[in-house]
Amino acid sequence: MVRELGKRMKKVREDRNISIYEMADACAISHIWLNGIEHGLDSCPASVLISYAEKLGMPIDEVVYGPQGRDPVLKDILDELSGISEARKKTVLEMIRRVKKGWREYT
Repeated sequence: MVRELGKRMKKVREDRNISIYEMADACAISHIWLNGIEHGLDSCPASVLISYAEKLGMPIDEVVYGPQGRDPVLKDILDELSGISEARKKTVLEMIRRVKKGWREYT
């Protein structure tokens, strides 16, 4: 999954003629880390994926799944996250992680 996501991310970025340096700057990470993500060597944090999709001007679920595999619930969540600060996005991510952990402990 990590390798496929990285390949999709790189292809879309290159299709839009965005340099790895420009994208890394938009995602507030180094171009070396972004290169690792795009080659499937490093996992992609949600905050980077959100910034990546925003820079591309496309829904995050389309970056993750491609145009044919969009998840409507994920789309709604991401629509709600668009336009809020990075700090609030991180807070929402932490809330999701806590809920997920609670579900694991409950089931």
